[in-house]
Amino acid sequence: MNIERHINGMPSGGTSAGAKRHVGSVQAAFRGKGGCALPPGCRVLAAVLLLVLFAIPCMAQPSARTITGTVADQKTGKAVSYVTVKALNAADSLLSYAMTGGDGAFTLTLNEGTTAVEFTLMGYETKRISVGNMRRGMRVSLAPSGIMLKELTVKARPIERHKDTLNYNVAAFQGKEDRYIEDVLKKLPGIEVAANGAISYQGKPINKFNIEGQDLLGNQYNQATRNLPADAVATVQVIENDQPVRALKDRVPSDKATLNIKLKQDYRLRPFGEAVGGIGSTDGVLWNNRLTLIGVGRKNQAFVTARMNNNGEDLSADTEEHIDYTDIYSYAPLPPQMVQDGSAAEPPVSRRRYLRNKSYTAGLNFLRRAGRYGSLRMNITYYGTSDRSEDSTYNFYGGDETLSLYEANRRKARQHTFMPRLRYELNAPKVYLEDELTGSLTFQEQHTSNELASKQGAAAGSIPNGEGCVEASSAACLLNERTVRHPGYVQNKLRMTVNTGPHSYSVSSLLRYFRRSETLCVSQSDGGAQGVTTALNAPSVLASSALYALSQRLELERLMTRNSVGTRFYIGQNSLELQYAFGLRSDNMSVDGGKGCHTMYMKHSLRPEYVLKYRRGHVTLDVPVSFFTSRIAWSGAGGGTKVYLSPSVSWRHEFSPFWRMNMSGGFGQDEDADVMTPAEYCSTYRTRVLTADRIGWTRSARASVSFSYANVVTMFVWNFMAMASWSTRDHYNEYTYGGQFTEVRPVWSDVHTRMLFVMTSADKTFTRAGLSLKSTLNYNRTTLPVAQNGVKTAITGNVMAAAVTLRWSKLRWLTVSLRPTLNVTWQDPSLWSTGHNTLKSLYNVADVHLFPFKGFDVSLQWEYNALEVERGRFRRNSFLDAAVRYAATKRLEFRVQMSNLLDRDTYSEASFTGLNYSYFSLPLRGREVLFSVAFNI
Repeated sequence: MNIERHINGMPSGGTSAGAKRHVGSVQAAFRGKGGCALPPGCRVLAAVLLLVLFAIPCMAQPSARTITGTVADQKTGKAVSYVTVKALNAADSLLSYAMTGGDGAFTLTLNEGTTAVEFTLMGYETKRISVGNMRRGMRVSLAPSGIMLKELTVKARPIERHKDTLNYNVAAFQGKEDRYIEDVLKKLPGIEVAANGAISYQGKPINKFNIEGQDLLGNQYNQATRNLPADAVATVQVIENDQPVRALKDRVPSDKATLNIKLKQDYRLRPFGEAVGGIGSTDGVLWNNRLTLIGVGRKNQAFVTARMNNNGEDLSADTEEHIDYTDIYSYAPLPPQMVQDGSAAEPPVSRRRYLRNKSYTAGLNFLRRAGRYGSLRMNITYYGTSDRSEDSTYNFYGGDETLSLYEANRRKARQHTFMPRLRYELNAPKVYLEDELTGSLTFQEQHTSNELASKQGAAAGSIPNGEGCVEASSAACLLNERTVRHPGYVQNKLRMTVNTGPHSYSVSSLLRYFRRSETLCVSQSDGGAQGVTTALNAPSVLASSALYALSQRLELERLMTRNSVGTRFYIGQNSLELQYAFGLRSDNMSVDGGKGCHTMYMKHSLRPEYVLKYRRGHVTLDVPVSFFTSRIAWSGAGGGTKVYLSPSVSWRHEFSPFWRMNMSGGFGQDEDADVMTPAEYCSTYRTRVLTADRIGWTRSARASVSFSYANVVTMFVWNFMAMASWSTRDHYNEYTYGGQFTEVRPVWSDVHTRMLFVMTSADKTFTRAGLSLKSTLNYNRTTLPVAQNGVKTAITGNVMAAAVTLRWSKLRWLTVSLRPTLNVTWQDPSLWSTGHNTLKSLYNVADVHLFPFKGFDVSLQWEYNALEVERGRFRRNSFLDAAVRYAATKRLEFRVQMSNLLDRDTYSEASFTGLNYSYFSLPLRGREVLFSVAFNI
């Protein structure tokens, strides 16, 4: 079984005799056919989950009370805002805190052990009151400090908290170098922005991204984060544990946050944006242009973006669709590609270093409020690109019979994607209604010139970096590949919730029609393989016959739907939901215009869910029962039926306003989503695939725990997360790497996978020192089955990664940032290990911004990486960029950008994966200069 180059952890998600018998019955229920049970780690998981569930209601709750009051100036009697109100114990340790609002009001929880309450604000004397003198509705007067000067201005604090809402003051975090709101989001404590633009808070993806309380962009919020000027934003609000459906507020708990952008007053009264035009020189003419127009009013919101460039900047992420976690049940990934493009792995450097592109993207987004709670939204996005790339690769495939494969590829690819969306939402306190109609049309085409050489029975020797050699007995040839892909779909998503008080009722429906054609054409040239000879010192030997010539067309039609109806009963603070769900998937697959092969399955589920709420948290128990039936008319195995349970439990507990914990675990069974066909097809020029003839299943168990600490007074955030999963799949794919072809065949036998992922992160801001620190340490251990060339084994891979982001901005004229990352990957020893297989890599990006005069920004960026390609031998790459920006006026700005000043021309990397070893190199873009003019609208 083939596995990915990097093994990344992904989130899945003394008893009595009676309890022991119950745990035994749960284990028996999850045994597969033939009595095969889950791995040993799963056998105790049920007992652990049951003990957790039984223990929660028995937890004693510490005594606490809430006080309210106001703070005023002792001399003027006016309300004082931004006062920090802290509850302290006898050792002066902080137990809880609050901040006064614009009217001077505060609400503070006095936990057990509180002895005093302290009021502090710069410019006022600190006041301390014993807890016995605190009462509801009290008025506290603060005396101005004796050293308070008339010209002293009390600035807004970087972070303020009001109940479950954190307000980040953007001006406190924004540097002079920050252009767009994404630049500032990366600095905010507790917030992480992934490379694809996805935003998470305290380790969990956000629920929603709103602008002034409105969901203008849906799950395509990269358009805002990467184009909204940071100067226009006053506050970034994070609403913790937010339930975005008003009809379910305080009824159905949520552990995710909503992010809301609050604009400055001036930007809410008029349209604004920017226009940037850039031109430069390298081997040809460079250009980089963008236009952004934004209007945010009480009734209407509009966001228009347009970008185009050929300087290597990847624009595909601007239209990225992130997962909608508010309706995870309706999330259904599109079918994976069957014909692969055959490109090498993405190197861990910015694509602008090597991508030769002509890219275009545009977004038109409009929202109209309909009444107090309703809105009508339209989103239209377009992405187009024409790319060129080159690489040279060497792959060694181990096993009883080994294969060494050398390739030199030159590619030309183009893509056009058009996606319109229309959505209506009514989010009232008693009724929630959402209907969203989406369409997507894509055209993809790639031409590849592939010069290759292969040798069977070779050992993994020296790396072919221009010094290696392929022996004269190896075969070499020149191939021309053309891949054309036309995917498209139309779907409608409907959700409705009605809250009648003692009960709530819900309906959801997802209906999608998907169609895709994939064409693969391969021709074999009569000329010599000079590219292989140049890149790999291979001989120019050409096969006498057109061995790889083919013309293939795959067509897939998929109709799928997911529907559910449910009701929720409320028993005090607790609730019980009963939901019925129905799912259907119907595939029609044909190869080379032949008769379509039909595959269909249906799933009926009854999902009882019980939520137990208490003052500091809640427990959720979910016990869905599913009945699955399938029909495969073309298969001798036919279809089948299956009844199974998928129980899970989750627990959220808040120890204090600072400390929180989440635990979850469960068992599950999932059907494979692979496309099936009786005909063998080619996924690449040399890979022949035979799919399964029945629907496969994976039985799994999972457990996770996380702790978080967040203190906005000290501006320190810490997170810890650990996840483990065990799974058993009833079949696997066996790979046979031959000298001419690679064959992939299903084998019906159980294989086991284990995964452990541990991560901790810490954010700390030292405001007086002008220093901020973000650090992450994670470890991933994964055991995956490998079946290739007559060998079936399990390979355990390990990845340790440490990353730090350090920013210093104490001086007005200087800002420095460092972003080092250290990765160590290794595999546990096995019979098929080939010597030392630990590889280390170091990546670092250093930025220096100088502000010598008003309006000037001179910046230098140094990017360095050291990659171990074999034991003790490193490939080092350094990139140096420079930029100068001058703001002539508030509206007009001039920029000069210089890239790759060291003129690096090649990038190379090596890695171990299971029984395999791979090496690749690719040419980089040369030295470039780009001049641009920006006009703020």
